[in-house]
Amino acid sequence: LHNWWYAQTMDQPRELFAGYIPGTIRSLKNSRRLVYPRLKGGVMTKPKFIPSKAYKKWEEQALASLIHQLQARKATGHRYPIEQPMWVKAYVVYSGNEPDLSNALEGVADVLQRAGIIADDKLIRSWDGSRKRHVSEVRRSDGSPASAGTAVWIYPFPEEDVVWEWV
Repeated sequence: LHNWWYAQTMDQPRELFAGYIPGTIRSLKNSRRLVYPRLKGGVMTKPKFIPSKAYKKWEEQALASLIHQLQARKATGHRYPIEQPMWVKAYVVYSGNEPDLSNALEGVADVLQRAGIIADDKLIRSWDGSRKRHVSEVRRSDGSPASAGTAVWIYPFPEEDVVWEWV
């Protein structure tokens, strides 16, 4: 049934964006730093967690890369941010420790939104087809080793009604 649904609805989707984020993805939730209360305007602030330095560095590089790609797409007449329900597919190639896929995808969604590619990550209806692989498991088409990075494709989410039959 699942494959049938794709065959009927996602045969040849119209791509809204395709891009690449270089470097090993970092999780927003892992290795967070706790910032302790301090006096602000005569009132003590509550302790809060902030992203790790590794995540902030990855996010900065990801934003610079995506903004450059976005400017090139806008020059060809594409309009951003995307403000419709969407299906996002990400192919994450990592080095080092294995990231949690759901946390990695959350990081991708956050940088897509911050870069102005998508209006709101709540519009992502599906991550179907997303994968993660260690850099040692991936080869380029010429047989050379791949480098760490994340390829991202965004498609419109089909609005037609799908009837699910549970057998």
